[in-house]
Amino acid sequence: MRVAAFASAVLPLFISYAASQEWIVDEFKNQDGTPFRAIDGPTVVRQGPDLRYYVGSKGIVTALKVDDDYRVTDVCTSKNFGVDRSVLGLTFDPRHFTEKDIFLYIATSKLNWGGGRHGEPELFPYGWMNGMVQIMRSNQGGHCLAVTKNLVTGLSVSNHDHGVNGMVVDLDGTLKVLNGGMTNAGFSEKGDGDGGAPETPLSGALLTVRHNIATFNGEVKYDTPNGRLANVANNPDVSVFAPGFMNAFSVELHTNGGLYVTDNGPNPGYGKESTSCTVNLESEPHTDDALYLAEEGKWFGHPNRNRGRSDAKQCVYQGAGKTEAIVRMESSTNGLAEYASNKRGSGWKGALILARIGFHGGNNDRGNSFAFFLSDKKTVARREELLEVGGLDAIVDIESNVVMTDFMVRSLVVLRTAEEGGVAAQRAVVWSVLPRRGPAEGGNRVWVRGRFPQRGLTVMLGSRLCSDVRVAREGLLSCRVPKGTAGGQVKVTIGLGRWFSRSYGADYTYMTEKRATLEPLLLETPAL
Repeated sequence: MRVAAFASAVLPLFISYAASQEWIVDEFKNQDGTPFRAIDGPTVVRQGPDLRYYVGSKGIVTALKVDDDYRVTDVCTSKNFGVDRSVLGLTFDPRHFTEKDIFLYIATSKLNWGGGRHGEPELFPYGWMNGMVQIMRSNQGGHCLAVTKNLVTGLSVSNHDHGVNGMVVDLDGTLKVLNGGMTNAGFSEKGDGDGGAPETPLSGALLTVRHNIATFNGEVKYDTPNGRLANVANNPDVSVFAPGFMNAFSVELHTNGGLYVTDNGPNPGYGKESTSCTVNLESEPHTDDALYLAEEGKWFGHPNRNRGRSDAKQCVYQGAGKTEAIVRMESSTNGLAEYASNKRGSGWKGALILARIGFHGGNNDRGNSFAFFLSDKKTVARREELLEVGGLDAIVDIESNVVMTDFMVRSLVVLRTAEEGGVAAQRAVVWSVLPRRGPAEGGNRVWVRGRFPQRGLTVMLGSRLCSDVRVAREGLLSCRVPKGTAGGQVKVTIGLGRWFSRSYGADYTYMTEKRATLEPLLLETPAL
């Protein structure tokens, strides 16, 4: 995430694109219809099991209830956990997805801990290890939301704006966490834009957090505060899954099983290029942002001299053009979400929605949003523009609309869409399911949104009945998930008598890991 370096020219993309006429821009509003601007610097957003929108910012998480027009009807503001801590990642666990007991993971970081470009990082030798993943619960100590546990501590944070970023619970029940890099291109010195702190054992990587084991230890400790030479000293249940990302912000677990990552490229003014474990160029590189398919053990090109001690190739900078980037993108593209909905028909199902934040010019540059359509896991067949408005983070909500955070103007942007013609012709249809994953033994509840009547219907997950149907209103219900096959995928359909709705692909995936091992995380231990 770069704030000061976006004025430089953008390199051309390597695929053609066409404009879309299928989206309308909107935003969260107050009851009187004026723009909702109550959250100072919204960074990330996720929709929870109560259908509220959980929004991270500095020191708090805000949960918003909205009506069909995205007018805010209720606001829950969490207990403040430190105005100097930024929330750059947020996710829910599909194994504990219940309205009555909200349970979410938040990634928090103290950015610019050593004063940034003109600071004195050497005065704060332990400053770089302030990153955390914390657990937040509802109705704690008189607060509607509060942190109850520090799940992971000791993660790396740069002396600028790279911290602990996007997260997702994988099908095996582990938590995947993006930890930003410390440097621009492998080498940072006092006075450059990234603040002079070196890469560390866990920085610049997608991490695995094995929090689903009974003996979990998330307290990362080091044998020295010298990040360049530090080793992880205490064998925690936190490790590198895929190294070599500069400042990957979003990670999305796609229905195809792939973990997709958006990563920033380096910029002039932020640090020099490492060419070996001891030598760097005087030049400061500039390359595009990129979309990657993260694979375990594969290195993706951002250098880390700490890890290079045992793997020398990780000392040498490789730009997006030299690594296995799926496609390059203009800066600063961070938001990423799968369009898993049926609302736009088969052509859109599985597309990747991307959001670029407009850091310069305020309302003169609101960023942009676009979609990548995959022909296979690693190939983008085409790009389609949505609208000339974007954000830092993006989700596809249960309404099948895109919601983005634009912290530059304190806005929650909405891209609305309508049913595609073939979908609209159906008697009834399931648009989307929340959550899209859950334990193989079933028993959890899911929300189903679409166009269907309030009575006289059945809900099927594959060939099995989703029981205990509770209709909230026309077009919205919840039901209890039947048992499934671990790793299996099913369509979700609505039955009206002997007629069943059409789905355009898998709507729900059964995880390979059981729910029971989550229970130790529910124990309250004061965090701060």
